[in-house]
Amino acid sequence: MSESTLLSDLVEHGKLNKAENVLLLWLDKHPDDFHALGNYTDLMMRKGHHGLAINLYRHILREWKDMPDEARPMLWAQIGQSLLLEGFNDPAEFAFNRAVELNPKEPGIYNAMAGCYINQAQPDKVIEWCNKALEIDPACGPALWNRAIGYLEKGEWEKAWPGYLEGNRRTQQRSYKEGEKMRMWDGKRNRTVVCWGEQGVGDEIMFASCLPDFIRKCANPIIDCHPRLEPIFKRSFPGVPIYGTRKTDQITWHVNHKIDSQIAIGSLPYHFRNSRDSFPGIPYLKADPECIAHYRNELEKLGPGPYVGIAWFGGEKKTRFDYRMVPLKEWEPIRATGCTFISLQYNKWGHKKEAEVNGLTHWDAPIDDLDEQAALIMACDLVISVCQTVVHFSGALGKECWCLTPSRPAWRYGLTEDRMAWYGDTVKLIRQRAGEDWSRVINEAASRLTAFKETYHADRNAARGADSIRVDGHGGMAAMAG
Repeated sequence: MSESTLLSDLVEHGKLNKAENVLLLWLDKHPDDFHALGNYTDLMMRKGHHGLAINLYRHILREWKDMPDEARPMLWAQIGQSLLLEGFNDPAEFAFNRAVELNPKEPGIYNAMAGCYINQAQPDKVIEWCNKALEIDPACGPALWNRAIGYLEKGEWEKAWPGYLEGNRRTQQRSYKEGEKMRMWDGKRNRTVVCWGEQGVGDEIMFASCLPDFIRKCANPIIDCHPRLEPIFKRSFPGVPIYGTRKTDQITWHVNHKIDSQIAIGSLPYHFRNSRDSFPGIPYLKADPECIAHYRNELEKLGPGPYVGIAWFGGEKKTRFDYRMVPLKEWEPIRATGCTFISLQYNKWGHKKEAEVNGLTHWDAPIDDLDEQAALIMACDLVISVCQTVVHFSGALGKECWCLTPSRPAWRYGLTEDRMAWYGDTVKLIRQRAGEDWSRVINEAASRLTAFKETYHADRNAARGADSIRVDGHGGMAAMAG
């Protein structure tokens, strides 16, 4: 096996550390091999070392004297991509423009430029640059996908889903027959179809709003989901075979079914969500009733209601956590309303300690176990969260949630509406305006929460009064009978 073949094989199978060792050993003996150095830099970019990649790409541009003509624009495009992934949008745009000047016929460069505008509240720019890529190559899968994201940001569902479906078709596929690539489900009823989960847990929960449609439409539906979602999916979709194996290729259950096609869960909207009116906006997941009662009892031990679950941090670097976080210290106007607050925050970067230092109750079990988290969400009276999985869980369960939404949100949250299409009236969006910090959003949420609390106590007092009347009435009737 040649060095290049070995390297490609290692990268394809995700063995990036071994690939890095191969390249470093090669470069020790061939320090002037700029092609190998370029491969090493690409690898650093894959591993998320974007600052190192940017500087190595710049070094190659300066020092590679006999660089092939086609390599220079691609290096500029890689610099742009690395800058973009670190949030340096203006320098990234400069790098992409330089790449376009050098090679105006490369569709990948235009598609990379489109990436500058995704999640930047500029969907028309995304669509514009993707269209330029598609003029050169109408079958450019990444451009079809990115253009779909632009349409989704605008809420143009019918235009969006064909490109989204095509992107899924080209980049992802699972097979449930040995040695065979399976056809994608065509939406016809007479099929035994596996719908498999993809992307993050939040996306899988959101796209699961299409599962009731899929189950009704398909003759023999099967669901292959994230293992953390298996218990709640089994409760929510009884009678459907559900396997929590989407994170592994080592499955055996497929031999018990005569499967003839498959579809990614993110491709279901192509069949079922082609207009705003096609979103039913009703709950579709069910938490464990006994577990809900347990957590409600635990909440009542903490003090008076209303009981409000909060989450203040979402995502990670590559999914723009900088847009999806409101530091807990900035929540003071909300917390000053006098409600009882509970942490729903996933403890990935020490958030449990942060919650406890700030006087919030943080239970491990409902954070680590999504089935228990669903029960805790349902036990709360209200959820307030930044853009993260808690929002999708609340919407899917039918628990009222207020989402603190950045001015440059992901497509799922749209750009203008005060509700999420996926969840009807359950998830309300309190939007940050362009160029402002979070203070106005926080104060608006606090004002709404004050009103929510007043209504909560008025309803409880009215309920106690009605109970009292019923008890007195029964007592009076008993006395008269005596």
